[in-house]
Amino acid sequence: MSKYTYLICALGALVMSTACDTIVQIENQSPTVDVLGLCIENSNVYIDMVIVDLDEDPVDIALRVDAPDEIVGLVTNVSSPSLIAAGPEADGLLGLTADAQGRHHRIQWARCNTEDSTCTLPSEILALGGLNGCACVTNYDMFHVLQSLEVRATDRSSEVTTRTFTNLEVLETCAAP
Repeated sequence: MSKYTYLICALGALVMSTACDTIVQIENQSPTVDVLGLCIENSNVYIDMVIVDLDEDPVDIALRVDAPDEIVGLVTNVSSPSLIAAGPEADGLLGLTADAQGRHHRIQWARCNTEDSTCTLPSEILALGGLNGCACVTNYDMFHVLQSLEVRATDRSSEVTTRTFTNLEVLETCAAP
């Protein structure tokens, strides 16, 4: 071997040893949520959405409505912004699957049995949403447009992302996911 070959091998070894000592810190990216719309099926209101998480971690979401006491067909336990309670059907609000291409989820908006009934939320959703109010649906026939829906999402390993969707029309039927 020539002395140039030894020099190239020595430089290669030096580069390799330096690269192995370098620590690369990768931060988890926050999930994103895109609300596709609201719809009614079997007397229930549903929220359709797509959740993307590049790390494919389970995602928790809190859904917030402003001035729910002014929306015909909703009941809340406070007169200020409230969080949506999920019903027993569909996907719920905690541990939703996500991937880099996006996963479709349908959330049932909980129904209240009477005008004076209230709903409850898990402590994780209350903490994520930053509110104590809880909103449920009493009369889906009167529910046509949701003026504002804020979505807060976290995969428990990253920052909370917040997106607001406005003027969401409530469709009379739900499309197949």
